[in-house]
Amino acid sequence: MDENFTTIYKQLAPDIYKLIFSYTLNTCDTKDILQNVFIKYYKNYKRYPNDIIQIKKILIRIASNLSKNFLKSKWHSKTLLIDDVSKYQFNDNDTRMVAELSKIPHQYRIVLYLFYYEGYKISEISEILKMNESTIKQRLRRAREKLQKEMEI
Repeated sequence: MDENFTTIYKQLAPDIYKLIFSYTLNTCDTKDILQNVFIKYYKNYKRYPNDIIQIKKILIRIASNLSKNFLKSKWHSKTLLIDDVSKYQFNDNDTRMVAELSKIPHQYRIVLYLFYYEGYKISEISEILKMNESTIKQRLRRAREKLQKEMEI
């Protein structure tokens, strides 16, 4: 295995894992999708740029697509398991936030994750998710509203 690929995996896998978990809310499914993301990336990684920021965007896009496909699958619709987020390695603030995030729809969780945790600008999120900036802004606004409503209860 190429050392460059191994380095990329070690550096980016934790962030991609968190992103996928924000979709699936299940560790087993998250691990499966993470593995598929890096298999897909490995098959073509020599064609991609060497810039780690660009690679991360590519991996986010792959992870997002595979996660969405999983959520649409018959397997997921027949077996919906939500893990107890308290058993994962998050600090106390993150544990509460992840628990609250699990209560809002995935299309809102993803924009919140990319905007606040990854620090991407709206234009970058638009590029990664291949959506209009206005759609990203609207989802971000609605996500904040839904999250605020959930945290008030």
